[in-house]
Amino acid sequence: MTPTHKDSGRQCVATMVTVIAMPLLASSLSAQSGIAVRLNGEPVVFREAAPAKISGSVLVPMRDVFSAMRANVQYLAPTRTIIAKRGQREIQLVLGSTQGLLNGQPLALSQPAQLLRGSTFVPLRFVADALGAKVDWNEGTQTVFITDPTVGAPATPTIDQPSPFAGGVTGTVQRVDTEFPARIVLREGQQVRALELAQNVVAYRQTSIGTGVNNRPAYGPSVPIELSSIVPNEEVTVSLNAQNQVTQIVAQRAVQTARVRSVQGNQIVLDNGLAVPINSFVRYISPTGQASQTVDVRAGQTVAIFVRPSTNAVYQISASQNDIAAASAVTVDNGNFGNDNPGTGNLGNGGDVTFPPNNLPAGTPRVELVQHNAAQALRAGQTLVVTVRGAANLRGTFDISPRLQNLPLQQTGQPGVYRGTYVVKAGDDVLNGRITARLTGANGDEDAAQSQQTITIDTVAPREVRISPANNTVVNDARPTLIITVDDIGGSGLATATATVTANGRVLNNVPATIVPPSEVHVQMPQAVTGAISVKVNVTDAARNTRSIFSNFTVQARQGAIRSVTHSATRPLRAGESLRVDMLAQPGGRATFEVLGENNEVLVARQPMTELNVGEGRYQGNYTLANNLNAERVRVRVRFVDPGGQVDTADAANQVLVVRDSVATQFSITQPQENGVATSPLTVRGRAIPGALVDVTVTGRGTKTLGGILAYGQHQQVVDTQQVQADDRGNWVTRPITLSRPRNVTELRFEISAVQTDLGNRRSQPQVVTITPED
Repeated sequence: MTPTHKDSGRQCVATMVTVIAMPLLASSLSAQSGIAVRLNGEPVVFREAAPAKISGSVLVPMRDVFSAMRANVQYLAPTRTIIAKRGQREIQLVLGSTQGLLNGQPLALSQPAQLLRGSTFVPLRFVADALGAKVDWNEGTQTVFITDPTVGAPATPTIDQPSPFAGGVTGTVQRVDTEFPARIVLREGQQVRALELAQNVVAYRQTSIGTGVNNRPAYGPSVPIELSSIVPNEEVTVSLNAQNQVTQIVAQRAVQTARVRSVQGNQIVLDNGLAVPINSFVRYISPTGQASQTVDVRAGQTVAIFVRPSTNAVYQISASQNDIAAASAVTVDNGNFGNDNPGTGNLGNGGDVTFPPNNLPAGTPRVELVQHNAAQALRAGQTLVVTVRGAANLRGTFDISPRLQNLPLQQTGQPGVYRGTYVVKAGDDVLNGRITARLTGANGDEDAAQSQQTITIDTVAPREVRISPANNTVVNDARPTLIITVDDIGGSGLATATATVTANGRVLNNVPATIVPPSEVHVQMPQAVTGAISVKVNVTDAARNTRSIFSNFTVQARQGAIRSVTHSATRPLRAGESLRVDMLAQPGGRATFEVLGENNEVLVARQPMTELNVGEGRYQGNYTLANNLNAERVRVRVRFVDPGGQVDTADAANQVLVVRDSVATQFSITQPQENGVATSPLTVRGRAIPGALVDVTVTGRGTKTLGGILAYGQHQQVVDTQQVQADDRGNWVTRPITLSRPRNVTELRFEISAVQTDLGNRRSQPQVVTITPED
């Protein structure tokens, strides 16, 4: 989690929630909703949104199309990567990229897709081709036909009708959809079933704390959880009402710790010899608590192992310190898990489970669960609804952020269930924060808890920082790229960008606008232009706040044989990825390009370029980035020899950002220091790479007590979150943070965690400092 607050005086890092599309058919720019998709002759049901046809591409909702083709899909927020797996095929789409990967090999994408109607869309032809399916189009009926020999039946599960299963279902989770239509998708053996969630559905988790009679798992008490905390491949039992809707979900799991013997690619080998591959059936949780496809543990480290109690099959390995600490009461020493065989290992508590005490006096304040309805970023005028479960007949309040506190909770007609609402106002701003709820008794005792699901409120549209080429300037590249730097620090992240370009009074069609993390929008002319150019770019964030940005410049014919030089790097590139260079020049010539470093040194020389169609003057060349490319910003220079032997050279207007595998380590917290004294207000300072973003989280930890004597639980509460930017010298500082001392909490301490994101969109490992308040 990287919660933030906006700072209007600083440059942005824009998060992107669009994906890149590949054209399917020539069409108009307008989205169409009458498109049908059939898989092996059966209609594919799209529950989130209808397919759209934009600029000749058919785009479909990501969740539905991957489900229909029986591919497992995962979104990795830290790297903005969509990963889909089926059999031996793995597809990767990086948000904002013009390239996809199929089993690690690059595949070019020609234009971006969009976030439409609140759903993430992906290019249908690219997905189908990459999964080995055949795609055909019927223009008359506006129907896409997918022929996929690996799918033997309609794959999109339907909402179940009353059946012999009514009353209860047990299976492993494929996914939980909390948005309409809310449902849980389970696998029971070879059958996949989608079950509708009742409006008042509740969820609990039981954790095995050892083995019982006949080697059966021995569970602790059921603990209320949020639906969002249920993970794929976890084992659950659901209860159904007469309408076959799910009214209750009970998740069951077992957790142990184990030491890592070795890491072989994305396979983790444990000390007991068990080799666990990280794939669509086994998730890996990084040390920062994020799901990841890249394993970053070393031999000798301890990890938490999550297994399904009925089969002892591993479904999750976590390097998160929270998971390891929760599971550290026992260790793996007998290897009785991992291959779907019954085992007898000693299993302990894990994850976010804390067991409520059994000996609390009646009326003791207790918050068991905090939920809210903000599944997506909220903007001004929208209503936040908070629901809290806990002890009955108490006074309740909730906090949204340090600026929005002590909002009232009212007990509903159901004892112990409280509800509060808040209408978002202009100027409110929360990014990946958490709702804090408090229940207070007549004697002043109180209990507090936070929502597991984060909340984002964004009421400010992205802001323009600078634009290149600048307004009212003259450029001589026939296909210029407009680069807009956008400020959205602490905002919900950029979702879409669209561009309208007018050249000498004529509107150009199919002009792509691509969001380039961390802070840019690129608009590239789809064809050679001259004269007066007017551009309007609409930039929309995830909360659907939109800013219109305008630019006017003039294109004059360049002197020389070369008319234009562009390249495909609309985002930072890594080793192994391909850079495509395009040039417009006189036909019939010879061309090469080279890659130059920041000091004009030649890093890559004489890469060949080929005229695509003889007589048209369009040349193209490709270069795959090497591991030893010793630069972070490079330029592309083209050398052209015309038919008469005259030589011309020209540089591409925008540089290429190169991302190395290791994140730069120039990052630290300098104030306060470890084991220092916590004074309020607290200001956190540190060092980072100049221009980098720093996400700072302050968390209070301690022990909950009754009257300062009886300890009954662990206190953990996020106090504040901020995002700041390092200045030109690498210094960063937070705004003052108010530290409060909660009632009935002893052994209080504050943990400060900071994470750096550099200009290549790379995240560091967190820096952590713990301080204690004055007595």
